[in-house]
Order: sequence, then C-alpha cells, then structure tokens
Amino acid sequence: MTVIVQRADTITAEIVALLGRLTFRETFEHLFRGKEDELSAYLDHTFSVSKIRSSIAKPENHYWLALLDGLPIGYAKLKHPSSNALVSDGSAAQLQKIYVLSEFLSHRAGYALLQAVTARAEESEAKTMWLTVLDSNQRAIQFYERNHWSDLGRATFSIGSQEFSFRVLKTGLGGDSAAS
Repeated sequence: MTVIVQRADTITAEIVALLGRLTFRETFEHLFRGKEDELSAYLDHTFSVSKIRSSIAKPENHYWLALLDGLPIGYAKLKHPSSNALVSDGSAAQLQKIYVLSEFLSHRAGYALLQAVTARAEESEAKTMWLTVLDSNQRAIQFYERNHWSDLGRATFSIGSQEFSFRVLKTGLGGDSAAS
C-alpha cells in the first residue's frame, strides 16, 4: 500500500477538520487529564469546519491530505511567509501542522507529507522552514532530526489553563545549508 499525498481545498475542509481533531486528541489527550473540557473547547475552536475552510482559502496557507488506499490518514499545513523571532529569514515558511493517525504511522505518511510541504516551500522560494514541536514529543523530534532539522530555541503555548513548552526547529531549503 502506497501513501498518496494530494492538496486539500475548501471542498475537503471537513476531512482536514476531522483529521485535525482526531490526531490532536490522539497525540495530546494524555496532557489534559482532569481538564478534558479545556481540550474539547480547544478542538471545537481550532478544528471547526468553518475555521479550517477559511484557513484553506487564505493564499499564504497550503494544506495536504495523506491517503492510503483512498482513506484519509493524515494532513499537513504550510504557511508562507511566516515569521518568528528566532528565524532571521523574513521569507521563511512555517510547517504549522503535520499529523498522522497513530494506526498508520508505520506507512511513512509523515515523510510523504513532509516531502510535499518542503517542495511547496522551495517553489515559493523560501530559504528556511521552521516549526514548533512539544518538548516531550520525542517521536516527532527524532523524525525531524532524521530529516535535517536543527534546534533553534524554545517557545511556550497555552491551551486553557495549561502552558506547554515547545522546541523551535528549522531547516534550510533549496540547497541553502547556511540556513540549516
């Protein structure tokens, strides 16, 4: 079985929204023990179909779906341009989301999505791509390190009453090793 990656659009916003809810819950639900209402509120706000549809329609946002035998199993989002205080490149791109349903992680859908995102960032003439990843998400950190991302610093993000620590990672694009 081969993973196929295709661009998502406003017509597939429902699929992206559902994958977003499911994969975020799978990945982070353990961090919300006793605060399930905060997780539910975050999911309702962040992954509403109308919000995803609006986000997909913005010219700086690019979404992809990963399909395995026609079944949607993951998605990714790239924003370009996207600035960050830790990234000096003003035309940098941000890998904002890349999630795969846990049942399908062994099919290399994350890698296929990363290739699509990277190709689009390079087409946009970005020289640097950056992302944030939860400090405790060792599986994701190792994935990015294997794919030539390097540590740039730290950031925090709040959901409800909880504050989370993230690593900021970056990679160079288009053969620009100085950016990585």
